Amino acid sequence: GADGEVTLGFRAEDVEVVPDTGDVSASVYSMELLGDATQVSVRSGEAVLSGKAPKEFRIDIGQQVGFRLDPSKCHLFDAHSGEQRS
Repeated sequence: GADGEVTLGFRAEDVEVVPDTGDVSASVYSMELLGDATQVSVRSGEAVLSGKAPKEFRIDIGQQVGFRLDPSKCHLFDAHSGEQRS
């Protein structure tokens, strides 16, 4: 089990970016057109989180966006040591 403080980790390509709300909802901090995808970043507390959306996806800075996360593709890390938890 994971006792104590943990940090949630996931890859940008494992996020489903959706308008409005998701497992994580925040205002758009930046949007970058990558050619094959659109990378959307949000600020949540002190963390900046990124997700990859389809290349056609567009959203304005400051607009609400949601990230849907697949729990099987998320990882927990010890907040102090950085070691991955099982």
